[in-house]
Amino acid sequence: MFQCERCQNRIVTPLAFEQIKKGKNNPKIKFNNLTVNKACEVCEGEMSMYGPFWIDELYDTDFIESLLNELKGDFSYLKYKERIEMTLACIKEELPLQKQIFSYDYSILSRDIRLSCPKLIIIKYYKT
Repeated sequence: MFQCERCQNRIVTPLAFEQIKKGKNNPKIKFNNLTVNKACEVCEGEMSMYGPFWIDELYDTDFIESLLNELKGDFSYLKYKERIEMTLACIKEELPLQKQIFSYDYSILSRDIRLSCPKLIIIKYYKT
């Protein structure tokens, strides 16, 4: 990922990809050429490289749902059943956020629109 230091504009590009040749069973990993313009397209600020980050799906939604449904049965013999349920519930809560892999620096956003930065607790628990 490349990000502008001034306006936080981002360019997300895969680091590598899988290449399978016809007639061959073993895939090869090919790396991308990670170059980008030094100046941001939006504000002409300096672009910096960050990462690497995982940019594909993290969880299988159907699998998490099936595990949670399965745990509704009698699993009292599991020592950490409650802990497992809490972890899976947390993962389920994060499922809608899979596509939102990056966040913004609220202090920079507030500075740009000339407002004081709100407390993080207000931002974190704001529901639409």
